[in-house]
Amino acid sequence: MEITELLSYLTEFGSLAMFAAFLYHQYNKSNQKLDKLVDDFQKSLKDIETSHKEDEEKLRARYDKVIEQQRKDIEELREAQSSEKTQIRANLSVKLEEIHRTVFANMKKVDGNTDLLKEGLIVLQDVQLEKKARELAKKQGDT
Repeated sequence: MEITELLSYLTEFGSLAMFAAFLYHQYNKSNQKLDKLVDDFQKSLKDIETSHKEDEEKLRARYDKVIEQQRKDIEELREAQSSEKTQIRANLSVKLEEIHRTVFANMKKVDGNTDLLKEGLIVLQDVQLEKKARELAKKQGDT
């Protein structure tokens, strides 16, 4: 629309045309404001979403790092525990062997002592028999 045509409408229709032009102008301005608000709102949403994604990625990275450290710690503990178990088993095996040797040596000593005890009992029986024989001989000699 040209200015001359617009001015002709304004002069022909008078105040009603002026009011219509005002409403049209106001409508355009409010639409521009609303469009700007919507654009700003969408930009804010995108900024918030981007920020949220960045925070989420940082959190995931930190979480992954913590999980990885926990897995390493668990693996180190398993390895340490495994080596400790191996060492304990080796020590236990050595101790059991020592106990076995000690028990075997004590059994030999007991067997040797049993033989000595048997010999001692035989000697004691012989001494008792000799004593009884002397007593009998003495009793027969006295009678």
